[in-house]
Amino acid sequence: MTALLRLSYESDGAAGIWACGRPEVDDTQSPKSFLWQSLIDSSFGDYTGPQSDKAMMWGCSLWSVEDRLPAQEHPSFRWPLNRSAILWRYMGLDKLVWALDNRALFFCRSDKFEDPSEGFFTRANALAEDHFVSYQMRNGGFGAPERTSAESLRQGYRMMLSVAQQDRTNTFVSCWHMNENESDAMWNRYAPTPDSISVQTSFAKLQQLLPDQCYLGGINYIDFDTELIDLTNSLNAIVHKERKYAGEREIRAVVWGRAAAGNFPAIGENGIAVPVDLNALVEKVYLHPLANPSCRQRVANLLDRYGLISKEVSP
Repeated sequence: MTALLRLSYESDGAAGIWACGRPEVDDTQSPKSFLWQSLIDSSFGDYTGPQSDKAMMWGCSLWSVEDRLPAQEHPSFRWPLNRSAILWRYMGLDKLVWALDNRALFFCRSDKFEDPSEGFFTRANALAEDHFVSYQMRNGGFGAPERTSAESLRQGYRMMLSVAQQDRTNTFVSCWHMNENESDAMWNRYAPTPDSISVQTSFAKLQQLLPDQCYLGGINYIDFDTELIDLTNSLNAIVHKERKYAGEREIRAVVWGRAAAGNFPAIGENGIAVPVDLNALVEKVYLHPLANPSCRQRVANLLDRYGLISKEVSP
């Protein structure tokens, strides 16, 4: 059972480029939840070492623990060490037209993504109920003596999984790719037609221009068969994806909860429109590698029409 019970915040192939809140941040905001601390303790043993070793246990050994910028701050969201990191949004030209028409970014509802595991708990989470119950029965229950029966513990665990599943319909996401250069893989996956484009900006600009209701940070890529997501923090599920997607190096902006989403226009049942100053956000517009001269002219005319004439169109 031990192999099933690993809680990981380390991104495959991306360690060393992220800043994160100090690992003890979660301790103060949700005090060592009985649920997840029990699973961690059962895997790593009772921890008694110094704080630096504790950071290594949490998978943060290569991350900066410097204080983060104040806007959209949340311990679930890791920020790149280089706040000027380049971000890309690959899309069809029709989506750029929509963004310019609406002066907004489209945030997709998380249960509408192609990936069925988006915003979901892991398969390891689904299988951890028996372990959770047995641990709590041995160690005094789930926070209160009256909740020590096995059945009440099972109900509590299942409720937590149910809430995590329901949260998917109240979570809205805008996805960005972090890379110093263009990516053929991202063109092929998200913008395959010759009339597609990619918008370039920086993490700092996106962070500064998003409304206060948004969170922003990098994805953690984990093994959904063997690793757990801490569901005591409702935002953790949306910042974890299966390791097979690690090449996407995703930064995502998130609006979470009905109250926050209610501040923005709904786009049917598929998402919301979050207003952003696109003239300030967009640094360059890149054409598809197979774009023809007429496509370049269409993009230039489009930017001119919406007052983005000064933006560089490349190549």
